[in-house]
Amino acid sequence: MAIDRKMFVLGLDCAAPQLLFEQWKEELPHFASLMDGGLYGPMRSCDPPITVPAWSVMTTGLDPGELGVYGFHNRASHNYFDLFVANGSHIRAPRIWDILSEAGKQSIVIGVPQTFPVKALRGYLVAGLLARGGDNFTWPAGLKQTLLKYVPDYRADIEDFRHLSPDRLLRALYTMTAARFKWAERMMKYYPWDFFMLVEIGLDRIHHAFWHYMAEESPYHQKESPYKHAIRKYYLFLDKGLGRLLQNLPEHCDVMVVSDHGAKTMKGLMRINQWLINEGYLVLKTVPDSPQRLTASMVDWTKTKVWADGGYYARIYFNVWGREPEGIVPSSSVTALKAELREKLALLALNGDNGANGRVIDPGESYREQKGIAPDLMLYVGELSYRASASVGGKENIFTLENDTGPDGANHDFEGVCILKGQGIAPGKLRGGTIYDVAPTILARLGQAADEGMKGRVLGT
Repeated sequence: MAIDRKMFVLGLDCAAPQLLFEQWKEELPHFASLMDGGLYGPMRSCDPPITVPAWSVMTTGLDPGELGVYGFHNRASHNYFDLFVANGSHIRAPRIWDILSEAGKQSIVIGVPQTFPVKALRGYLVAGLLARGGDNFTWPAGLKQTLLKYVPDYRADIEDFRHLSPDRLLRALYTMTAARFKWAERMMKYYPWDFFMLVEIGLDRIHHAFWHYMAEESPYHQKESPYKHAIRKYYLFLDKGLGRLLQNLPEHCDVMVVSDHGAKTMKGLMRINQWLINEGYLVLKTVPDSPQRLTASMVDWTKTKVWADGGYYARIYFNVWGREPEGIVPSSSVTALKAELREKLALLALNGDNGANGRVIDPGESYREQKGIAPDLMLYVGELSYRASASVGGKENIFTLENDTGPDGANHDFEGVCILKGQGIAPGKLRGGTIYDVAPTILARLGQAADEGMKGRVLGT
């Protein structure tokens, strides 16, 4: 008689392998038990390694170009700064639970980013990041009422978390995570499922808000801070929550712990648009006396070749003749312009740091397909030790400690985490794992073939 296998996946947004696998492993008994009894190691994220699109990459097995999502904000048209936020409606490829639904299997999906607006599946879904509480964020719709009756303080995320006081943010984080785990535990016990995926966004939020209290090498570090151990304590809290969930797992259930990317100390920011001004690629009508975030109205488009948007990485756009409204770069010159920028940015140094070189990613080379409107280039500064600021004006210095999107002490890192424990999985270190391996591995463990076109491999075989 064939065994009816099940799969439980815990997703921890931004979980860092150096903390989970090394620094605090001995203090995290439930995570450690999975590591010691299973396959585990760092897992390379996609390019770019950020929440949107990384969770959708993980659950479809397709790259950002194939999904047409290059970050939270994407170009809606070639008009300047015409952007949209990529929510679940922009992910049109089937995800793991869609494939399992077709196979007649039940899924419970809680907190996965880019699942709002909700779509039908065989099972139950509570939308994650970008869900709006005033709208329906569950499938089926009636599940929302049941959820809020059981956990009235349930929330998908913490709004404007960067601008909350540390104490207020900590209270909100623990309340949010406790509610999500409480609801997950109830669904695990009382709702039917073959596949269960729970993602917690809180780890990302606490990393960005509290990393500099922990990291002595951070330029934002505050000695003797009462928040020095805030991140460690939250990892311990997550471990206890994991332990309760593990106690409720049915027989023959595989367990997987994954993160979409990692985290690292942020050394500061590169003012990418100011660099473009200094190098003559971007021309302003008037230069602000103090740093301001670049807007379309500031730019003299008749003299501008290149502009950029900031964030964890920089998205670089060309002002191409016949494509942008006031384009001046001939399409025949685009390849040469890319090469020129790549060469100059490779020599970048910030604040005396010769390791702050810029690594340029060309979507046309990196992705198998480019749906939607991709950046012309993407830039990682100092291998993501620096964020990219879109600000212009004030001094011509391209290095700054001022974040144009709010306080932050951490940037994303390329490697997240992966732990896989189940029957037939030989314990050991995972080597060469990528975010693209998750979907085909889950499907294989549940007896389903991966969709044609999924990039990854099946782990543990």
